[in-house]
Amino acid sequence: MTGIEVKVTDDGPATFEVVFQDRRGRAIECDPGDLLLMSREIEELAFGLVHQREVRPLPAGAIRVRVSADEWGWHPEADEIAAQVARRILA
Repeated sequence: MTGIEVKVTDDGPATFEVVFQDRRGRAIECDPGDLLLMSREIEELAFGLVHQREVRPLPAGAIRVRVSADEWGWHPEADEIAAQVARRILA
């Protein structure tokens, strides 16, 4: 089963970070440019979903997302990750 864990803090620097992990919980090494593009896509989708539901300020602190692979080594798509991030922000 794929796991998406989202942590939102209201203090500290405003950052958005996504880490992809293998089935054993180790961070996956990938091209920094690809990771940056994927992170930005997830961030934009998530913030868009939040603003569709409510007009409110986004968290002032860090948003950290950890995405674990399923039993076949697959990770969810950006829209599924973004939906989980949006749900956590709106909670």
